[in-house]
Amino acid sequence: MARRPREKLLTWTEVEAQLGDAPAHVLLANGFSISCWPGFAYRTLLDVAALEDDSAAARAFEALGSQDFEEVIDKLDQARRLVGAVGGSAKSRRRLGDASQLVRGRFLQALSAAHPETPFAVTDFGARAAGTLGFLDRFDHVFTLNYDLLLPWLAMQSHGGRRLTDGFSNDTGPLRWKKGRRQRLWFLHGALHLIDEGPGQVGKAKHQPGRTLVEQLRDRIVEDRWPLVVFEGTAAQKRERIEGNAYLRQAVRRLSEIKGALVVFGASFADSDAHIREVLARHKSLHTVYVSAFGNPASVRRLREAVDDVDGEIEVVGYAAASVGLWEAAVS
Repeated sequence: MARRPREKLLTWTEVEAQLGDAPAHVLLANGFSISCWPGFAYRTLLDVAALEDDSAAARAFEALGSQDFEEVIDKLDQARRLVGAVGGSAKSRRRLGDASQLVRGRFLQALSAAHPETPFAVTDFGARAAGTLGFLDRFDHVFTLNYDLLLPWLAMQSHGGRRLTDGFSNDTGPLRWKKGRRQRLWFLHGALHLIDEGPGQVGKAKHQPGRTLVEQLRDRIVEDRWPLVVFEGTAAQKRERIEGNAYLRQAVRRLSEIKGALVVFGASFADSDAHIREVLARHKSLHTVYVSAFGNPASVRRLREAVDDVDGEIEVVGYAAASVGLWEAAVS
C-alpha cells in the first residue's frame, strides 16, 4: 500500500497572512481548554471519574482503547441499538444503556471536580487571558464545543467593541438568553454555566455571594439538575438534542450562516462530532476552513474527507497548533 503523503501544515503567521482583513470566525474545541488547564485532558478526567474496574463502563474504555468519554458513549449507544436490531436480550440492551448513562454522569462529575475553582486558580490567568483575547479579537464570531468556564471567564475580561457578548441579559431578573441580542460567543454543545429552564428558556448561572460558579454546578449535580450540555453519544442523538432547544438550534444555525473563513482550534472531528463536520462540509458561504493539528493531522483529513463525500466547495487547510501560542502571556 502506498504511503499517504505527509500533510504540510502552515504556521499561524502564514494563516494570518492568508486571512488578511477579510471576514473570519473561530471554532474552539477541547485542545483550546487543555492548552490552558491540562486537567481537562481525557486521561486526567478518566482517572478522576474512578470507574469501578469490573464495571461495564470501565471495560468499554479498555476494549475500545480510548480515553474519550464521548467516543465511548457513542459506541455504547451504537452497541445497544445493534443488540436490539439483531434480537439480543433485553438484559444486554439494559446493561449497555446503564453503562452509557454511567459514563455520562461520571464525565460531568469528573469535569466539575477537575475544573479550576476560579480564574485565580490558573497560573497568571490575567496575563494569559489578555493574550488569548488578543487572538480572539481577530474573529467576528467565536463558536465553541467546550463545556468548561474558561470562555465565560474570558468574556468577563473582554471590553469595548470586541466584547465576547453571549446574548444573555437580566432585563427581567434572572440572566436569560434571547434571540436577536448582540452575540459573538456561541456554545454549540451548551456549557456548564447554562441552565435549561424548559421550552424556549435558557438561563445562565451568575456569581452569588460566597459561592463560585463551580460550587453552584457541583450542588446542582448532587441534586440531579444537569446543566444544558449535549452529552449524547452519536451525532444523530446530538442533532436531535440540538433541534429540541432554541438556544442550541440557533447556535448551529449561526455557524451554518457565517461567511468568509473559519479557523478551527483543538477539534478532532471524530465521529461523535459528525454533525459539526457535516455542517462545515455542506457550507455554502465559507471558502476556507483552517484546522489545527497537534502533530497528527487526522483532524484535517477527517474534515477534508467529509467535504469530498458531499462534493463540498470549501478548502480545508491544516496549520500547526503549537505555532499559535494560545494561552501565553501575549499572542502576536
